[in-house]
Amino acid sequence: MGSPTKGVTPRRSNVRTPAKDSDSPLPSIHERLAYLRPSRELLDFYRQKIAQFDEEHAELQQMLEQHRRSTEDQHKLQWDIQQREGEIVELQNALSDMQLYLFQEREQALRLYAENDRLKIRELEDRKKIQHLLDVVGPDEGEITYFHREPPHKVIIAQKGTDRQLEEHLSLRPTKLKPAGTRRERNLWKEETGDILEQYKSENQTLLLQVEALQVQMEEQTRLAKDQIETLLEDRRIKAEEAETRRIRDQEQIRTLTDRLQRTENQLCDCTKDLLQLKFDSRAQEKSWMAEKDQLLRKMDSCHNCMRRSGPAGAEPPSSAAHPLSLSQQARKEGSKITQEKLKQAHHLAEMYREQCVAQESELAQIKEERDAGQELFKERSEKMAKRLQLMTKRCETLERRRAMEAEGFKSDLKILKQRFKDIEKQLFKATLNIGPNQDLAVLHEVQSDQHQNKEEVPGEMQRLRRWKTGWQLVKSSCEAAAKPLIAPLWSSRNYSPGPNSFGLLFDIDGVLVRGRTPIPAAKQCFRNLVDRNGKYKVPVVFVTNAGNCMRQAKAEHLSHLLDVEVSPDQVMLSHSPLRMFTQFHKMCVLVSGQGPVEEVAHKEAYPVLDVVDHNRRPKDSPHVMFVPSTAVILFGEPIRWETNLQLITDVLMTNGNPDNIWNAARYPHIPVLACNMDLLWMAEARNPRFGHGMFLVCLENLYKKVTGHELRYEALIGKPSVVTYNYAELLVRQQAESLGWTTPVKRLYAIGDNPMADIYGANLYNRYLHTSHSTKAQMQAKSGERGADSEADAVDGGPSATSADGAEVARPESCRSILVCTGVYSRDQEELPSDPSQTVTEQRIFHGHRDFSFDPSLTQPSFVVQDVKEAVELVFQEEGWPLD
Repeated sequence: MGSPTKGVTPRRSNVRTPAKDSDSPLPSIHERLAYLRPSRELLDFYRQKIAQFDEEHAELQQMLEQHRRSTEDQHKLQWDIQQREGEIVELQNALSDMQLYLFQEREQALRLYAENDRLKIRELEDRKKIQHLLDVVGPDEGEITYFHREPPHKVIIAQKGTDRQLEEHLSLRPTKLKPAGTRRERNLWKEETGDILEQYKSENQTLLLQVEALQVQMEEQTRLAKDQIETLLEDRRIKAEEAETRRIRDQEQIRTLTDRLQRTENQLCDCTKDLLQLKFDSRAQEKSWMAEKDQLLRKMDSCHNCMRRSGPAGAEPPSSAAHPLSLSQQARKEGSKITQEKLKQAHHLAEMYREQCVAQESELAQIKEERDAGQELFKERSEKMAKRLQLMTKRCETLERRRAMEAEGFKSDLKILKQRFKDIEKQLFKATLNIGPNQDLAVLHEVQSDQHQNKEEVPGEMQRLRRWKTGWQLVKSSCEAAAKPLIAPLWSSRNYSPGPNSFGLLFDIDGVLVRGRTPIPAAKQCFRNLVDRNGKYKVPVVFVTNAGNCMRQAKAEHLSHLLDVEVSPDQVMLSHSPLRMFTQFHKMCVLVSGQGPVEEVAHKEAYPVLDVVDHNRRPKDSPHVMFVPSTAVILFGEPIRWETNLQLITDVLMTNGNPDNIWNAARYPHIPVLACNMDLLWMAEARNPRFGHGMFLVCLENLYKKVTGHELRYEALIGKPSVVTYNYAELLVRQQAESLGWTTPVKRLYAIGDNPMADIYGANLYNRYLHTSHSTKAQMQAKSGERGADSEADAVDGGPSATSADGAEVARPESCRSILVCTGVYSRDQEELPSDPSQTVTEQRIFHGHRDFSFDPSLTQPSFVVQDVKEAVELVFQEEGWPLD
């Protein structure tokens, strides 16, 4: 550190000595230092010092990194401890709430016990009154009622003198002295006194029972209050202990932090002092170095002067000729050094920037990993919340069902009690017919007071049940409202890519889109995903309904008006639409039954020759009027006057199509019968389901069997759940796909309905039919080749061939999946269907399918169950990978 050459550094080369004057002939310090060259020892010394400083810097960096890690670990542990403490506090609060709820339930149970005791005592009083009245009046000749009275629990020994005491005790009013009467009067007086004593004994027994019940209730209430107070005291003690522990811990933490702050301040002061001392020492060393440099420069100047003076007089100065050359070489060397230094600095900066880029890239990758981890965590939490929401929804539904059952039981109990009260009033009225005016008025007043009391209690119970129902509805709505913000990001965060155009939708109308003339709110919302901004459909949509009392054009206009979307008649399929495929009946004279424009509908479906069962009654025809013989009967829907239609249809079936003939039960089988709607029930604006055409078919079948002893046979059953209906709906879906410009065939159908026995059963039946058709066709192709198998498979299908509008064969769909909504006939509160096919009727559910359809429980199970049609469309788009608007 004390070497004389240490002052020869570039950063100190601009410092001038104080001895140098402006008019001195000596060169400047900068020029003189330019001739000096650092020695090898000096360079080695500074290299060692730099290496030592680098090692010290690296050690300090490692120490700081270790300290940072330990600090982070400590903060993490403290945070974990705080979280655990918070969880413990939440659990303690939950435990306190649970204890509070337990005490409330115990209070409710005690109130119920008290009410039960009161009712039992009242029942005992009523029995005693009835027994007393029966003893007074005596049994009728035609009716004798026996009451089993319990034997007394104590043996009563009559004592002398007690009757006299009781008489004195019961003499509530002053009596007048009367002369001694006859023996009969004395006997009557004794009997009346005995009756009064018996009455007071029964009242005393009733009062004793009431006192005993009140004592038991008071003991239970005392025990409950004692338990409550002990629990509150225990909670208070635990809270006090926790508060004291928390206070002591906070004091210790404050003391520790205060000591740490004081040590930190002391260390800061020491470090500041050391820094100032180091600065002062470095400045003092710089001053000493400058003095040494100045002294050395002076010595060098004196040496140069001595050398010039000691040289020969005629010789030239050694530096006069070589001075310009040495200056230029020195300048070039300095320039090259400066350039090399700049190059090194540039390389150093480039390396530094490269390291920064690598560090930034690694930090970016870490941030991406953290984001992915956060998304996964959010997804898991969202799924957990969705599952928890489903669980809470199920619990709410269970509680709602339980509340409904309890309310129903409460209503039935009220009905039974009211009936019992009416019977008692009747008996009391009969019993009081032969009693004096004062006594019967007292009895009637007592009955009236009991009735008023019952009337006051019943509204209170009903109001309590209503409050209970309102509370559960609020809990259910709050759960759904709390879960909507958690479920909405799941739908919004998913990015769907449109899948291939290979599916179609089959909508039921009643109970899914509308109820009567009122649209379901979710129906309008679901069509936002089905139509674009121009009002054109994105996917093939067909409306399949079992209604048949209108035209397709009228039904399409009605749907367009209700749903605010354009619905064409080609998209509407009524129950009678597949009749176009039965060409063998088109030229026959058929009898049609139904309501609405039946004649127009039949002509539209290619039936020109008709005999209509009209709606208006007409005068009786004369005997000479001849009916045109009918060759078939077509049932479009339920009629208005069932008796007229049943009579005429039975006449046509029993007379082989000619009602002028006489009934002949031997003419069997009868003429063909085609039925277009098999729905036993359907959903309209009413709260409960309405009778459908299936009920009319049940009446006709039972009537025909009762008259003839044979089963009524159908040529075809059209409408859901018939395979013919879904086959025709598939044809309409293919036509819709061709009109939309789809080149790929429709591979999947989604049938959305509300009736498990019609919509779901039919969709699953058609799905089974498609699977059977595909498997049969594959087997035929494997056996006899592709061409032969096509013809054989079409022959096996038995239904309409899968052909396009131009007659070319197209591929059938692969599946038909069913979706059940809860806005119509079906609701989530209903029980499941019977699992045994032979057991079609149970205590909970009745099989509503048609007689000719064998019941299969697997066909009534839908592929999906949703709340409404909006969720159904969203589910279909999710399954197909289509985006939601």
